[in-house]
Amino acid sequence: MSRLLKREDSVLLVCDIQDALVPHIFNHETLIPTVCYLVRVASQLGVPIRLTEQYPKGLGRTNAAILEALPKDVPPIEKLEFSGWREERVRAAMPLSRKTLVLAGIETHICMMQTALGALEAGWRVALAADAAGSRRESDHLTALLRLREAGVIIGTAEAFVYEWIGRAGTDEFRALLPLLKAGPTTGKKE
Repeated sequence: MSRLLKREDSVLLVCDIQDALVPHIFNHETLIPTVCYLVRVASQLGVPIRLTEQYPKGLGRTNAAILEALPKDVPPIEKLEFSGWREERVRAAMPLSRKTLVLAGIETHICMMQTALGALEAGWRVALAADAAGSRRESDHLTALLRLREAGVIIGTAEAFVYEWIGRAGTDEFRALLPLLKAGPTTGKKE
């Protein structure tokens, strides 16, 4: 198996980036545009995207910027379990032909970690974009990244994963993505 992420094998899961939580996340100013960047590129490259919402009745719906970046045919999957992987609807939404779960969202040390560990146990390869994830406290985020790496999760950045999915410059596809790639993951610009 390639150590690089392949778009043909990947599915992007955006976890619980909800309005009641976002202002309390230590890196929310950069997290939101980074997730939007990752979502837009995944969409253009044909990487399936799934979205979860943790108890939306109490925590609100997904952040508006994230919803705007998502394709319109990506409905939120509501959950009560902290681990998205323990929710049958989340597992059932995963394309059977794919085996790499790429994670972005909040909170790294709770829902993201439990989802990642559950997917690993189920035989999936799991990658987490560290700059597209966050927690209320930076120490919780960093500690979760260490634990996840030790468990076998690939820890990288949104931009690194995007360029792994693209794989090659000089193509029509690459040129079509250039405005978004030049804007970068944390500018929030939509070009």
